[in-house]
Amino acid sequence: MCTYLLSKKADIHSTDDNDRAPLHVAAQGGFTALCRMFIKSKADLEVQDSDGQTPLHVACEHNRHEVCSFLWKAGSKLEAVGENGETPLHYASRSGNSEIVLFLVLFLVRKGANVNARTDELNTPLHYAAENDNVECCKILLQRRACVDAENESWETPLQLAAREDAMETCELLMNKGAGPNHKYFQGESPLDLVDEKVAEKWSATCKVKTETTASAGVANFEGNIMIQLSG
Repeated sequence: MCTYLLSKKADIHSTDDNDRAPLHVAAQGGFTALCRMFIKSKADLEVQDSDGQTPLHVACEHNRHEVCSFLWKAGSKLEAVGENGETPLHYASRSGNSEIVLFLVLFLVRKGANVNARTDELNTPLHYAAENDNVECCKILLQRRACVDAENESWETPLQLAAREDAMETCELLMNKGAGPNHKYFQGESPLDLVDEKVAEKWSATCKVKTETTASAGVANFEGNIMIQLSG
């Protein structure tokens, strides 16, 4: 049907009520062949919808790794920013810990995505991954030199966001990489103030707070391990 419509000079740049073009829709659905057809018909790779999302943003949001790879090869910008300054890596970093999400994050950083890119609120991809307890994603970002104590506009670090969500495994990882548990954000609370007594007891039993960055076991080989798992 799309081939027929394009042969009849259908407008490849037409948009819906959310300003989404056909390429957005194809990217969201994971339809690589349609994306290829639309791009051959001169679709704009950087077209933005009402939220400022490009097709690459949409593909990352919906974990469409094959489409992301295709769009990147076609020339999509890894550092394209949406309405609030989010890059495709921000979208991927908050999507979860499934193998396909981790593969997508790893793909983006290997192709040059900035792991310390900031949104309008100064959040980095690590802020998003930590807040959503995406510990394996955090490992990839940290391995690629994400700033462990980056502050957003509220002076919050990834550790503070993880502590607020009781994301214990992520908190342990961040502290093992040098995150400061006593860092206070603008309301005067530190990560240690954000956890209840039960969680604090668990921290003292399972974590050793460090003041210098140290690598957690297994992180150094994480990229190789995940690639082996995905190829198996």
